[in-house]
Amino acid sequence: MSIVADITKFSLSKNLRVEEIHTKDYWDILELARQWQQMAYTKQNTFTPGNEAWSRLRSCGHIAGDIVRYLEQISPNTNKELYACKDSTTKIQGLAVIEMKPDRDSNELALVVHSLVTNPENIQCAANPERIEGVGRTFCQYVNQAAPKAGLKNIYLIPTASAIAFYEKFGFIHINDGSGTMRRSLSQPSSKL
Repeated sequence: MSIVADITKFSLSKNLRVEEIHTKDYWDILELARQWQQMAYTKQNTFTPGNEAWSRLRSCGHIAGDIVRYLEQISPNTNKELYACKDSTTKIQGLAVIEMKPDRDSNELALVVHSLVTNPENIQCAANPERIEGVGRTFCQYVNQAAPKAGLKNIYLIPTASAIAFYEKFGFIHINDGSGTMRRSLSQPSSKL
């Protein structure tokens, strides 16, 4: 089941594109997510605890770990889907777990982004002087275009602390329920779309 059947591939530019990962490729993606988790924690240890690069790499490692756990526990009955952001060489630069589920505020379906992670080599820090930018932006633009085509009115996610300002640029706002969840109402314009 693809979230949006007519958008199997989405491209923000000629350099990055988002596409669904099929279950037959999950074991390869599981290994990649494990590598990213280890790489993020290894790079994190080269920075002073608490500084911005350390925090970003720590978050990257945690989110890669979330994707590892998702892939290790996947069941055939899940509504969650795995998407990859690939560069022009088809190298995966980002991963996201996305699901359609009942909206918390209505009887309609909403899009939930459970995990979105970039390759640790793309985290902005001194350890990555040559990095690929735009992975998060490409995923955000993908879900902002895919959700309305699927008849969805809201997108939900729980960002890391270092990503809150990023998601606010795409029109996400805190829903003030104590969970840290942000919502993007697709009836509201976004400055980045």
